[in-house]
Amino acid sequence: MSDPNHALRRAIRDFDFRSLFINDLGWEYLQADLSIPVDETVYRLKGVAQKRGLVVYWSETVAMLPGSLRNKIETQVARNHREHILIFTDAARTQQVWLWALREIGRPLARRSFEYH
Repeated sequence: MSDPNHALRRAIRDFDFRSLFINDLGWEYLQADLSIPVDETVYRLKGVAQKRGLVVYWSETVAMLPGSLRNKIETQVARNHREHILIFTDAARTQQVWLWALREIGRPLARRSFEYH
């Protein structure tokens, strides 16, 4: 019997986020990309998928961005999309950081990062 999570692990390992969300999880394609200005640099985020108002964007940069910069980008994205997941990767595709921010009324912002190497 095959492992039902094999396709999910393969997509994450292969940096195939669109396949992960669209084919494996059944989300809808997100055609919108974002250009996010932070500290005199514009970061391009590729639309990956969306489901019920939750959007997923992917940013690939030469080197992994530091956490403080990822948080600044997340703050900018939140201006357009309250519910979102951001995936940051390096160009060599050796690292992934998935960032999700929980926003609840009356509570402080809670960011969660998950790293994959």
